Amino acid sequence: MSALTNKLETKGAEAIAATASGLARLAIERGQHTYCPVLAKPSGLAGSLDTWALAIDAIEAEGWRLEHWATAEGGTARPIFRRRPWADDEGRKL
Repeated sequence: MSALTNKLETKGAEAIAATASGLARLAIERGQHTYCPVLAKPSGLAGSLDTWALAIDAIEAEGWRLEHWATAEGGTARPIFRRRPWADDEGRKL
């Protein structure tokens, strides 16, 4: 892998994590206990499923727990995340 390819993949990974985290945080601010994002089909240089893993990790870091996973025609993912009712806004157990 070239240095440029590696740099582009790192930037892409940072953007995926930041977007997923920000949207998950917004759902918390809205008082949602269920969050159902649509994750785009993996693309990029490698087309790796790691992009979904990055999004899941970022969302779970905001205190959400993956409850259900489905994929749709066209390659998008439709996960369902839930917040623990016993958790504070940082996802810590009360």
